[in-house]
Amino acid sequence: MSRLLFETFFPSVSHRITSHFPSVYRSIFSEETATACPLSELQVNFTVASFVIRRPVLFASALLGAVVGFRGAIRLIQCQRQGVKTDERLLGYIWALAFFSFGAMNVTAALLHCILPLETEWHVFLWAGDCLFTGNSSIALIVASLYVQGKRSSGAFVNGKLCLHIVLVIWSLAVALTRWTLEDISRPTLPLELWYLLVTLVVPIVSAPYFLPRLMQPSNSIARGLVGASIMCLILVPLDGLFCRCLGNDTIYDAATMPALVFMACALSFLGIETILNVETCTQKRTKDH
Repeated sequence: MSRLLFETFFPSVSHRITSHFPSVYRSIFSEETATACPLSELQVNFTVASFVIRRPVLFASALLGAVVGFRGAIRLIQCQRQGVKTDERLLGYIWALAFFSFGAMNVTAALLHCILPLETEWHVFLWAGDCLFTGNSSIALIVASLYVQGKRSSGAFVNGKLCLHIVLVIWSLAVALTRWTLEDISRPTLPLELWYLLVTLVVPIVSAPYFLPRLMQPSNSIARGLVGASIMCLILVPLDGLFCRCLGNDTIYDAATMPALVFMACALSFLGIETILNVETCTQKRTKDH
């Protein structure tokens, strides 16, 4: 199941890995696991219609991610309206853009991986939207993290408007790349795949210096639990094959597949980030107001 999704979503990356590192690829996505634990499906029947949900646990994780993303964006925007300083409001909008893109990514992922039939005409557009929104969310997180670290560590003035413009310019370039990829199906998909993968991998490296100290604060115990659960999900990712052999192809295994664990880890991480930002910005602003 995990192999099918990876090869479908990252065709260029998976082809290059199999060509240059076949043994590594087989150890991660073995033929045995792909055969023994194929795609899981859940038949949903209503009075007027029925449909099939592929990867039901992944679908639930994506729905959770969508709620976390859109709710977080709304709450952060509402919070920043209380701010006095323009730079603080602009920083809040950058965080909100990251959460909104994360929510949009989960919506496209749920439709692409779980709801719409395979190989439909919408497949390539949803795939491109998934890559676009994921990269955009990551860029917003990176810029916001660098903003607060640069301003608070050096004491130097950091222009919030400039940071917001940087995010919007990079987003525009990503939209142009997405459009270029979609205009001709013969064009390589690798640039858009790398926009998804590489930028996302940079996020924890860049944001860790800002978030880790705050995770240790007593006021962020809930965020600690959420991030800890997220890390646990990621630790379990390499055990995909073992879970398949032990659990078989059922709902329990579906919850332990690589896609479901990664999506759940991301949703929990964003929920933890929102908790920290709420304590760091909204709560402090309400305290100052009183």
